[in-house]
Amino acid sequence: MKKIVLLTVALAICSVSAASAARIRVRVMDFSFQPAMISAHVGDVIIWRWVNGMHTTTSTSVPAGAQTWNAPIDSTHTQFRYHLQVAGTYQYQCNFHFAQGMVGTIVVSAASPGQVPAVH
Repeated sequence: MKKIVLLTVALAICSVSAASAARIRVRVMDFSFQPAMISAHVGDVIIWRWVNGMHTTTSTSVPAGAQTWNAPIDSTHTQFRYHLQVAGTYQYQCNFHFAQGMVGTIVVSAASPGQVPAVH
């Protein structure tokens, strides 16, 4: 019986954590990412969406253990998703327009605000 209760609690915690993950949309247009500065949590998903132009979203710095990325964002590749799995600061740019200031930052916190504390 104790195992069933622990399993139920563990499943509930996972469900709440997954349900609290956010989808954060970034518009890719002209010479900018909008918004260019993002605060997020581990588990959130960043979705870059093409509005106009020919761009990339390319990581330039990620926390240790995080995956780098380099994805086109254009009329053929209209969106790119990245699942945040490591806390820390992520820097990214458009490889074509970084000199015009087309850069972005994502600051990722370890815990989601809706996360249920662990049961001991």
